[in-house]
Amino acid sequence: MKYLTILFIALFSLPNLSSAQSDTDYSEWLSVGIYMPEDEYDDILTPEQLRRLQTKVISIISKNGTTAKISAFRLRIDSTAQLKQEMMSLMAKGVVCTPKFEIYDTREVDTGMKRMKVVDVNLTLTIQYVFEDIIFSDHTVQLQGSGNTPEQAINSAIRNIKTSDGHWKRFLDQTHSEIVRYYDGMCAKLMDQARQLYKINLTHEALTILWPIPKEVNCHSDVEELTITIYQKHINEQCKKHLLTARTYLASNSYTQGLETLRRIDPTSECIDDVYKLLEQIDKEKDERDDKDRALELQMQKQWAEKEKFRYQNIERIAAQNNQKQFATVFSTH
Repeated sequence: MKYLTILFIALFSLPNLSSAQSDTDYSEWLSVGIYMPEDEYDDILTPEQLRRLQTKVISIISKNGTTAKISAFRLRIDSTAQLKQEMMSLMAKGVVCTPKFEIYDTREVDTGMKRMKVVDVNLTLTIQYVFEDIIFSDHTVQLQGSGNTPEQAINSAIRNIKTSDGHWKRFLDQTHSEIVRYYDGMCAKLMDQARQLYKINLTHEALTILWPIPKEVNCHSDVEELTITIYQKHINEQCKKHLLTARTYLASNSYTQGLETLRRIDPTSECIDDVYKLLEQIDKEKDERDDKDRALELQMQKQWAEKEKFRYQNIERIAAQNNQKQFATVFSTH
């Protein structure tokens, strides 16, 4: 019985969000993916310079995004044009920052002792939603760098990016305001779209539309109510599929795969009683001598106590998966 109890706890424990705000309500923060494809900078920046620039941009957002509740993470596409698995939860809101580093002038300057290379650069940060290429805000700063070689001049320009300048804070505060303004204006339309998708059983797509809507938007209480309604339909359908898959695994004594499948089932699903019966069956097959009922009941109580947290993290995961596909489609063709 000890084996199953420990495994049951592990399977139904909730994942930690890899967020910069681990001590705050993650749902109140917006995690923005910083995306700079290397192939777009092959003729401008070395891989090391690109990494330094990305680090600077992340630092800009982390230092100035507190009042706007915006954080940042480095975003990449792998060889199959899919987001890396560890970025999934961070991609749930579907918002990306696409920096542009453009050298618009290169020249030599005679300092009296030697000639120096000088570059003039525009750095533009654009924050947008991955669906429909909706741009929330953008901001451009002019930079200059100098050095004995063109590479040194570019390094100097990157170093000259002042991450704590007040204009970055104003930019991010404006971004937050524009996002709220956008969803305030679009809320009724988005809710109607979600309802239409719900009617034709496209619950993944419906939840992805609703999940990014911020709490500050006037219609948020209505959005939350609709989200839960759609999610309930989604988990009831998913529960049947997961149960069938789990039974197939267990019939071939593949307990690990079977339990991993059951782990995905929300405890508020209509078929949860069948889940517990199946767990009891597993326990009986693993060890007849232990009193499984009491342990399973205690674990059920623990799980149900966290059902709201489980629900919202599940919705987040669904939205992230859809945004992952959209991101790969939109940005892999840019």
